[in-house]
Amino acid sequence: MNCLLLLLLGLIWGSGYVISNYCVHHGVLPLGYGFWQSLGPAIALLLISFCRRVPAIQFEKKYLGYYVMCGIFGIAFPNTLIYFTSQHLPPGIVGVMVNTVPILVYPLAILAAQEYFQWKRMVAVLVGVVGVMIMAIPNVHINASTHIPWILVILLTPLSFAFCAVFIAAKRPVPSDALSLSTGMLLVSSLLLTPIVLGMHSFYLFHFPLIRTDWLILLEITLSTIGYVIFFFLIKRAGPVYYSLVSGTVALTSVFWGWVIFHEIMSPLNFVAISFIVAAIGLISFTPAAASSPPD
Repeated sequence: MNCLLLLLLGLIWGSGYVISNYCVHHGVLPLGYGFWQSLGPAIALLLISFCRRVPAIQFEKKYLGYYVMCGIFGIAFPNTLIYFTSQHLPPGIVGVMVNTVPILVYPLAILAAQEYFQWKRMVAVLVGVVGVMIMAIPNVHINASTHIPWILVILLTPLSFAFCAVFIAAKRPVPSDALSLSTGMLLVSSLLLTPIVLGMHSFYLFHFPLIRTDWLILLEITLSTIGYVIFFFLIKRAGPVYYSLVSGTVALTSVFWGWVIFHEIMSPLNFVAISFIVAAIGLISFTPAAASSPPD
């Protein structure tokens, strides 16, 4: 069951890079796209809650604080960075760099006392770091003056996602369910982005009749709605590191779709870097967690 959900989430997030790259290169401003990817799923989840006749969100202090933290570090900040950097980096590279999340989750989980130190997993982290460094080496596809600064910027995205994953595992309020938590964080993200989008004149207005970019935004809203629920379910069921196996799938599918849709050709160095990163993700994900009590 977990493996099927991981695969499904990987396919959903992988297709999201293709859709966002197409939209931001066809007239949709990054902030405007990000706003709809917060508000759209929030409305969808509110409707689902209404149909189920369950509270959409909770207004107690512990829930509100949780919504704010996850809304900022799990949606608004990292997603906005993704959409901006998509204008400056090849989509395959964006997908690979964003999905280095597991490489950062493990050391953060150690600091949060959710995981114990294991040499094998720490070696995997170092292998992933080497992969990131190789990815940043200038070549025919990576220009030192224009691409490398954006590669450094995009690394803030997996760091934000990793922090959010560890925070979710540690501070998830009880009682709670994936639907209400997803709704709360999406609403907070929408509220945070609204004044920014309006102030920077980045709001995207749908056309009537709908055009291709409109349909793609609606498609991604649907996929995101499903993805956020699966994300919370996996964190609750399997912990912050186990679900990270999906990142390997997303990294590979983003490269594949970058080649199919955008005719992106990776250099040999890029493939070496991707191999290091995917190997690191796999090693972290497949290495059994340490026992519940640390060794003496």
